Amino acid sequence: MVGIVLILGGIALGLYLGLWVCFIGGIIQIVEQVKLIGSSPETIQGAAIVWGVVKIFFASVVGVFSRR
Repeated sequence: MVGIVLILGGIALGLYLGLWVCFIGGIIQIVEQVKLIGSSPETIQGAAIVWGVVKIFFASVVGVFSRR
């Protein structure tokens, strides 16, 4: 019974980290930085855009490793 709960918790954690935090969070981070281009280009942080791309790129890896 405890094993099943741990397996389900691992799957939930993998989905949360891989899908929500990395994939969707990376997309939101990039979109927010792109929206700043229209309002004030001097406040755009290139590192934030790169970090968003890295999060999207490694989303599946994070999801898989968080389940193990």
